Amino acid sequence: MNGIDFRGTFATLIGSKYPTCTLTQYTPGSYDINNPTSGTAKTSIDYSCSSQVASYNESLRESDQVRTVAATLIVFLGTLPFGVVPRAGDRLTFTIPGTGTLTSAIIQEGVEMNDSGATATCKVLG
Repeated sequence: MNGIDFRGTFATLIGSKYPTCTLTQYTPGSYDINNPTSGTAKTSIDYSCSSQVASYNESLRESDQVRTVAATLIVFLGTLPFGVVPRAGDRLTFTIPGTGTLTSAIIQEGVEMNDSGATATCKVLG
């Protein structure tokens, strides 16, 4: 019995029509025994993917007037390499028309995968 590849179908038919964004994933660095003062600098990998901004809210914090952005993005998983999925702590760089390009971190418990594995809904704050 053959199943339907929702991940690939969504990426081809729907995801390709939406703007690209960048998913940045961080991995912990490793300790270098030959250079004990180097620390454990993390490394990052950028992945280009397609996404849809489902909601967006920009506000200023009352006390210090710092801009806060909260958004929900739908990421089309078929536009990412197989096995790469968004996770808490990753960053998404996306464009809001009229506002510009923003980079925000995915919040803890902020990733919800749909049952077909075609999309992930990501809540970001930055």
